[in-house]
Amino acid sequence: MNMTHLTQLKVLLVISIVLLFSSCKLEKNDDFLIVENIIKKYKKKSSYNEVILDSTNNNSTVINFITKYKQLFIENKKDLINGFKIENDLVNISKIDFIFNNSQFEEYLRQDTGVVSIWNKEILNTFSNKDYSRKNVIKISKPIYSLDKKYSLIYVNKVTKSYILIYQKNNEEWLEYKLVSPNLIQSKVNTFNYN
Repeated sequence: MNMTHLTQLKVLLVISIVLLFSSCKLEKNDDFLIVENIIKKYKKKSSYNEVILDSTNNNSTVINFITKYKQLFIENKKDLINGFKIENDLVNISKIDFIFNNSQFEEYLRQDTGVVSIWNKEILNTFSNKDYSRKNVIKISKPIYSLDKKYSLIYVNKVTKSYILIYQKNNEEWLEYKLVSPNLIQSKVNTFNYN
């Protein structure tokens, strides 16, 4: 075997090893990065050492919220929209009208997962566990992205709270932008007149 042939084999071996390690590395797409961020924050704020991701990820709550908001937008119900913005401290948020506008609504609704939807294996293997207590389980919907892919809406359900998060992409990092109460979709309590 000559030196040139031996050098070529060494180069091929190095390339093969690099390719093997790079293919084994977990690819962290936007869904993964958002779920990872939400779980890290929840762990930090809670007393749980381990937080378990519920395997289902349907985004029907966000879709219902968007549908209701779109209806208010179409019907030009500015008083209700402004009330919602005031209640959720969104009045001075410059991007809120960009996030909630007619062109965005169609994009959001297009991303409906349907009733039955489950996280992919990469996410489940990283954040889920079969042995868990209901106390430390968190349900996170599949994110819904804006047209420019710089904003995302996610429904989060913890043991004692549920809300919609708006995340913003800054460079390649997803950061929590705003927490929104999904009160537009919550049904009103019926009141009865006993007279």
